[in-house]
Amino acid sequence: MATIAQQRHDDASEKFEKKLHELQNLIDNGSLERITQLASIASFAKWEDAELGVRKIARSTIYGKEDYCMAKRQRMEVLLNRIAELRSKSKNKENEKSNLRESKTNAELRAQAYLNQYTMARAELADAIAEIDRLNKRIAQLTTEKRKVVPLRFAKNGSRN
Repeated sequence: MATIAQQRHDDASEKFEKKLHELQNLIDNGSLERITQLASIASFAKWEDAELGVRKIARSTIYGKEDYCMAKRQRMEVLLNRIAELRSKSKNKENEKSNLRESKTNAELRAQAYLNQYTMARAELADAIAEIDRLNKRIAQLTTEKRKVVPLRFAKNGSRN
């Protein structure tokens, strides 16, 4: 028959192992949103999730001097570091997405500016073509009028031909 202290120790060890197991499952499944506050040993000790069957554990359980406690603590630290890495990758992806959205917006604004410049240049070109046509018609008109005018002939040395 186990003593009360041994039962408490075994219960704490089971809670610790359950937390590690569920944390590993959440990481493997990519469900980091369920562990939003989990980033430190203290938050790991306080972490509770009734749906997963995870309960608080005492920090003394985490910092036990026994070999199996040290192995669990090392495993916990690896998992917490993994969460930190995944979150930083997630933030980097969000930053990259934000940068890409900003670049897309800037490209769309530049494209719109180029389109506006093109439209203005096209309108100026159309105006210039219309002006050229008008001037060509005026030249043709003046040339026609000039043909109707009889050129004056000058007499050489005062004599008439």
